[in-house]
Amino acid sequence: MESLSENLNDGVIAPLFYFILFGIPGMLIYKVINTLDSMVGYRNPKYREFGWASAKLDDFLNWIPARLTWLLLSVAALIHPRCSGKSAFKVGWDYHDGVASPNAGWCEATAAGALQVRLCGPIWREGELASEHWLGPAHYRQGGTVQDIRQTAELTLIATALFASAGLVLLQDPFLPVG
Repeated sequence: MESLSENLNDGVIAPLFYFILFGIPGMLIYKVINTLDSMVGYRNPKYREFGWASAKLDDFLNWIPARLTWLLLSVAALIHPRCSGKSAFKVGWDYHDGVASPNAGWCEATAAGALQVRLCGPIWREGELASEHWLGPAHYRQGGTVQDIRQTAELTLIATALFASAGLVLLQDPFLPVG
């Protein structure tokens, strides 16, 4: 569920955002930086010098799209019959800073709120507890079910349709570079 919601931003909303603003070159530049971050943007000695720039550029480029994704997922949750738009909006706002990334938390916390579950929780890396932070209020149930994963996929489809529709309208604007 965390991956679906975060990748909605990285793989759909942000590329479309940069396509709407700057056409194919903008989208391609974004995807190159995003892919470099995925491959070498790690905080370890091997990639610290090389991966630092792509990680920071990716954080910068995703700042607006991640917050758009928060709003889109919140609206999608309003539309979805088994989700809560109000909870999505509030939990996204209240818990977005619960993960190390300055942007991923907006998407992940919003999905948690939409489904009224707690996500992330204890994270173990190389045998050590890396984080115990949960996204979502303590009274929500922990983790997700197969049905929750299905609903998260449905939310991402609704959010994608909303943004793609808005993008098609915006692309009709003669003042946009690709309009």
